Amino acid sequence: VRYYPAGSIPLLIAQGVGPGAGEPLYYNGEVLMEPFGRSDLRALIPAEAPNTVQLQLGDDSSPLQLIRTFQLQARSDLPRVEVFSPLPGADGLQEDGSLLLQAGFGGGATADDIAGTVYIFDESPDENGNGRLVHEQTMQCADRLCTDNSFTPVDGREYRVAFVVEAQSGDIRFSDWVQQSVELAPAVYLRGLPAQLDLSQMPVGGWPIELASSTLEEIGALEAVITLRDAESGDVIPGVTLNFNEEVPEEGAVQTTLNVLGLDSLRPGAYQGEIGLKATSPAGLPMTVAIRPDAVVPVTLSVSRPQARIDSQLADFGAVQFDTSPNFRLNQEVLVPVAFTGAPFPIVTTMDATSCPALTVATGEVQQRGGQFFLPLALTSAAPVPPGTCTGRLTFAGPDGDYDIVPGSIDWQSRVDAVEWALVGGDLDFDDLQDAGSRAEGTVLVRFNGKRPFIVQVTDLSFSGTTAQGPVQLNSDMVEAPAVEVNWEP
Repeated sequence: VRYYPAGSIPLLIAQGVGPGAGEPLYYNGEVLMEPFGRSDLRALIPAEAPNTVQLQLGDDSSPLQLIRTFQLQARSDLPRVEVFSPLPGADGLQEDGSLLLQAGFGGGATADDIAGTVYIFDESPDENGNGRLVHEQTMQCADRLCTDNSFTPVDGREYRVAFVVEAQSGDIRFSDWVQQSVELAPAVYLRGLPAQLDLSQMPVGGWPIELASSTLEEIGALEAVITLRDAESGDVIPGVTLNFNEEVPEEGAVQTTLNVLGLDSLRPGAYQGEIGLKATSPAGLPMTVAIRPDAVVPVTLSVSRPQARIDSQLADFGAVQFDTSPNFRLNQEVLVPVAFTGAPFPIVTTMDATSCPALTVATGEVQQRGGQFFLPLALTSAAPVPPGTCTGRLTFAGPDGDYDIVPGSIDWQSRVDAVEWALVGGDLDFDDLQDAGSRAEGTVLVRFNGKRPFIVQVTDLSFSGTTAQGPVQLNSDMVEAPAVEVNWEP
């Protein structure tokens, strides 16, 4: 006797074993039982619930191998098996794409030692469907519930899920079955995107993605739009766009990119939003199509304040020698090392204070040398600058208030060295003059650090001499001291 819950139409499942395992099975000697599952199981759903079942192994064209008769009894005290997943309106799809399959007995039912098997048939009207078995699995059962999540369905397909469950109720071992249809919407797949996009991590040129579809009907294109908002105010940010309108392939996959434009113009701050995806038909009309992993992809972006760090506490323009020429001007340059957080940006320099008048500072474009950035500064004067040290304070700023420069100001200095000259030695000894009319020469040594050529000219002379008779007075007519232009190396 085989028991089943009253109200159910029994599912007859049989299997030939031994030498007759490959023989056909007939219900009541007339109706051929169809294959069921991946083994040699055969199954049949009778039009009405019978009390007696006769199964025949073999047909009339060969000797009958076996005829067995079974008694079926429907009992009202036995619980009926229920489907808990999938259900109408809840297809049971999980985040990893698998299908949650659950069947069992509801609360209050007396059912112990439960066991179950699930069979899934593809009922899609094509060569891969029409009732083809695509999944058969012994389920994990506990506490009146059997579960399996090892099947990953294909979007756009139609499935029939059959649960066969047996359990113990008191002294009676019984079985029941139930089935549920699952029809998955067509889907478009975007592979290669993270679950949540951080726009600051977007590769140059956009994210490389793979576009594919799973459907029995033709899909036209997949479109994407982005909405980005200020995280604090909620205001939509204009100028951030996503140019994505790709034809969906009927077979295989295509490689493309998802590139968000306009991010370079954003001010520092926190942003959030989403990318919305939608499918259209070949005629350009909206289609009800599942989009995997999701039709809405959250996006975030944090734009930090661009920063430049001045790696010097003093801008030293060096020293220059003073020149008595009325055209003498300062024109000194210095390269100040600077490190940027993010992309380099222009820096504006102003002179806040100076100890010397008529001085200005000009800023050049940032230069890169050997992996290090430098800020060129040029110090100029509008008039001659007397010898001494000029000092002051330089203040730095970015293109606008969104840029930080640390420190915001540094000291500067430039030195104008005075021209130094002096006679070396206080006396000039012409030695002895023996005869009348004799001549003697002496060399005057001068220390001078200015520019050549320069002229040495004697402006005042005092002479003295001695003879055997004693001191004598000399006059300037006795000494020649012409001006000398010096243009040779010392």
